[in-house]
Amino acid sequence: MAAYQLFEELPIWQEARSLVQLIYKLTKQDESSKDFGLKDQIQRAGLSVMTNIAGSFDGSSTKGFRQILTDSKESPGEVPSLSLRSP
Repeated sequence: MAAYQLFEELPIWQEARSLVQLIYKLTKQDESSKDFGLKDQIQRAGLSVMTNIAGSFDGSSTKGFRQILTDSKESPGEVPSLSLRSP
């Protein structure tokens, strides 16, 4: 396993960043752009993954960091559910 010096080097953080960029792009042009509460919730779900990974990178033990990664997998699961809202 490679030793990473910065959280930005982590492939999982890079994937999370790509997810956030996609979410922002879609919520800018989608019907959700008019529903500010929904737009905010979807964006926060994506941002949560990125910030949890970054926030725990320096301060957590290996076990703690693994737990954060496990927990972070749940936030993107909110996005499909939110997208199925009733108009």
